[in-house]
Amino acid sequence: MCGKHTINILRNSIVDDILISIVIPVFNEEDNVVPLFHSIRDVMTNIQRDFEVI
Repeated sequence: MCGKHTINILRNSIVDDILISIVIPVFNEEDNVVPLFHSIRDVMTNIQRDFEVI
Protein backbone atom coordinates (compact mmCIF):
# COMPACT_ATOMS: atom_id res chain seq x y z
CA MET A 1 0.00 0.00 0.00
CA CYS A 2 2.80 2.43 0.87
CA GLY A 3 4.52 1.94 -2.50
CA LYS A 4 1.34 2.68 -4.42
CA HIS A 5 0.79 5.88 -2.43
CA THR A 6 4.37 7.00 -3.12
CA ILE A 7 3.94 6.44 -6.87
CA ASN A 8 0.77 8.56 -6.91
CA ILE A 9 2.55 11.39 -5.09
CA LEU A 10 5.41 11.26 -7.59
CA ARG A 11 3.03 11.27 -10.55
CA ASN A 12 1.16 14.27 -9.16
CA SER A 13 4.36 16.24 -8.57
CA ILE A 14 5.63 15.44 -12.08
CA VAL A 15 2.35 16.59 -13.65
CA ASP A 16 2.56 19.87 -11.72
CA ASP A 17 6.01 20.59 -13.20
CA ILE A 18 5.02 20.12 -16.86
CA LEU A 19 5.51 23.11 -19.14
CA ILE A 20 3.16 23.06 -22.10
CA SER A 21 4.65 24.26 -25.37
CA ILE A 22 2.20 25.42 -28.01
CA VAL A 23 3.78 25.67 -31.44
CA ILE A 24 1.80 27.70 -33.96
CA PRO A 25 3.10 27.87 -37.51
CA VAL A 26 2.07 31.17 -39.07
CA PHE A 27 2.65 32.76 -42.44
CA ASN A 28 1.12 36.07 -43.47
CA GLU A 29 -1.06 36.05 -40.34
CA GLU A 30 0.00 39.25 -38.60
CA ASP A 31 -3.63 40.31 -38.03
CA ASN A 32 -4.48 37.01 -36.33
CA VAL A 33 -1.47 36.39 -34.09
CA VAL A 34 -2.46 38.69 -31.22
CA PRO A 35 -6.11 37.53 -31.00
CA LEU A 36 -4.94 33.91 -31.17
CA PHE A 37 -2.43 34.47 -28.39
CA HIS A 38 -5.07 36.13 -26.20
CA SER A 39 -7.41 33.17 -26.69
CA ILE A 40 -4.66 30.70 -25.83
CA ARG A 41 -3.62 32.74 -22.79
CA ASP A 42 -7.20 32.82 -21.49
CA VAL A 43 -7.59 29.05 -21.77
CA MET A 44 -4.17 28.25 -20.34
CA THR A 45 -4.66 30.63 -17.41
CA ASN A 46 -7.87 28.80 -16.53
CA ILE A 47 -6.16 25.40 -16.41
CA GLN A 48 -3.32 26.85 -14.33
CA ARG A 49 -0.36 25.27 -16.11
CA ASP A 50 2.88 26.89 -17.17
CA PHE A 51 3.03 27.34 -20.91
CA GLU A 52 4.91 28.94 -23.74
CA VAL A 53 3.74 29.92 -27.19
CA ILE A 54 6.23 29.49 -29.99
